[in-house]
Amino acid sequence: MRRIEGWALVLAAALPACYSYRPASIPEVSPEQTVRVRLAPGEAGRLSEYVKAESRTMDGTFLEEGRDSVMMEVASFSELEGTRVQTFRQRVNIARAGILDVELKQLDRPKTYLVTGLAAAVAVFVAIDKLTGNRGSETNRPVPGPNDARRSRLLLRIPLGR
Repeated sequence: MRRIEGWALVLAAALPACYSYRPASIPEVSPEQTVRVRLAPGEAGRLSEYVKAESRTMDGTFLEEGRDSVMMEVASFSELEGTRVQTFRQRVNIARAGILDVELKQLDRPKTYLVTGLAAAVAVFVAIDKLTGNRGSETNRPVPGPNDARRSRLLLRIPLGR
């Protein structure tokens, strides 16, 4: 069962890989789309007092395009509140001259289908494992008794797929 739990963790870690970023320009981005921008050092420094970001890239929601600036909603900081993490968002104006690159977030369908198929296969395998009573490796099973041999013969005689 440990092997299945390991695969489940791998699949959970692969879920964010269902998205990818493609290069775009500001005019082709619509409001409410998720984008990643790479900022010039000066613009990143100016925004660092509003948004606690150490890098020059910023992910957020594109809100509107002005003549010489762009408004985005970005994560400013996260706070642990009980058992959940609450992320606070900040609206910031970014000068067009301070934006070096724009990337548009999009769903990568082949990766999504692959991860979903693998997750379904793991779920089916775990369900079958639970229903058949398989509780682990062969080394942890008790020594079979005389009644177990009789049950095994009966199970082998059940026709499958007819």
